[in-house]
Amino acid sequence: MQVKNELFDEIVNGPFQPGDRLPAEGELVGRFGVSRQTVRRAMAELVDLGLVRVEQGRGAFVHGPVVHFRLSKKVVHSENLLKQGHMSTSHFIAFEEAAASHETAEGLDLPVGATVYAIQTVSFADRVPIATSWNYLPKARFPDLKVRKTRSASMTALYAKQGIDDYVRLKTVVSARPASKSEARLLQQPASRWVLVTKKTDADLEGLPICYGEACWVTDRVQFVIDPRAF
Repeated sequence: MQVKNELFDEIVNGPFQPGDRLPAEGELVGRFGVSRQTVRRAMAELVDLGLVRVEQGRGAFVHGPVVHFRLSKKVVHSENLLKQGHMSTSHFIAFEEAAASHETAEGLDLPVGATVYAIQTVSFADRVPIATSWNYLPKARFPDLKVRKTRSASMTALYAKQGIDDYVRLKTVVSARPASKSEARLLQQPASRWVLVTKKTDADLEGLPICYGEACWVTDRVQFVIDPRAF
């Protein structure tokens, strides 16, 4: 209780701020003169209170505020975050050609096996990863599409370069599942923690699908907000 209460006070009243790394387990053992098991129990209680998150291989961090991600007919990732005062960044980390799976083909209204571009991104709020996604675009629609691995990634900007200045979200499906090892690594979360999964289809203003995407989101950093007035 002493360890938990002192850390609680330092998190709530300072000096620790959201996103700060807490002292390592060994440092806390020395500071409080207790066992590692006692420190782990105190940290687990702070996690349960939503004040701390523990990231495998990185340590314990003061939990920042939850990002409220609005799902509507027009979803722009950066706008969602900027309106809440968060710095939004995304990185393109992979770009390849692939054969459309059954689910991708259905989302894009293509034959199974049709060639699509597969683009992987990681998205951040205030430099903390909140989502990683794969977006699939039909090659027949965008034959000259080129994407570089870059720290400045935006699907909206990518659409604009292809002559699509506006688009709508046809559908978003939300579910949950365990994270894969690669997803947990990219999201900097424990592999045992589940992720929220969104599957979406974007379309041009004529209603033709231009992108099918699957994203997984860190469950304790993101909350989805569905506003019926936005549809």
